[in-house]
Amino acid sequence: MLTSSASLLTFSRPPRFLPIDAKGESFDKIRVEMNVTVEDIKRDPESIFHRVVEGETLVVTQQDRPIAEIRPIESVRKPRPFGLAKGTFVVPDDFDAPLPEDVLKDFE
Repeated sequence: MLTSSASLLTFSRPPRFLPIDAKGESFDKIRVEMNVTVEDIKRDPESIFHRVVEGETLVVTQQDRPIAEIRPIESVRKPRPFGLAKGTFVVPDDFDAPLPEDVLKDFE
C-alpha cells in the first residue's frame, strides 16, 4: 500500500528492480515494479496514471495477490533494417511483366 503525506512516500513493500532486457543485453536500464492496491487506484486514480506516464510499472494487488499489471506502452518502434529478409526469397525477372489475358479476365 502506498501512503503519501506532503513530500513523504512510504511503501508497505520495497520495490523490485528488474532488468528491462530479459536476454541480459542491456543491464544499464532498470524498470521499477511497484505494488498498488485496488483501493489505492479507487482513492487516487490520477496519481496512479501520472506514475505510469512517468514510466513506472505497477502491479495491482487485491488481498495481497497480484491481479494485473499497469505499464507504459512502448511507443518508440525502431524501423526495420534494410536487407532483413535478404536471401529468403527471389523476385522473378518477369515480376512486373503484364499478366496473361486469362488472368486479367478473372479480374473483370
